[in-house]
Amino acid sequence: MKSGVIVMPGSIITVGVKIGEQVLINKLCSVGHDSVIGKDCTLAPGVIVGGHAVIEEGCDIGMNASILPSVRIKRNSTIGAGAVVNKDLPADCTAVGVPAKIISR
Repeated sequence: MKSGVIVMPGSIITVGVKIGEQVLINKLCSVGHDSVIGKDCTLAPGVIVGGHAVIEEGCDIGMNASILPSVRIKRNSTIGAGAVVNKDLPADCTAVGVPAKIISR
């Protein structure tokens, strides 16, 4: 892990995960194998990141959101609380709902 990474109690980070600088992984999060979390990201409590997922730099992932395996969220995007991201998302967007839909860019 890089400098400035905070992993709160109860979180699970599995094998092969890459985490950038200045990342907050809040309590009770789960990060699946071979995932990437870019620098300056925040995962709120209860976030689940599936294996091989990529969260690029500057993203904020809301409480209890789920990122399904092999999904890529591009830089500076925001995912709403409870959202289920089942497909790749572009940079600089906000997505909410089940399944997650883009509501702003």
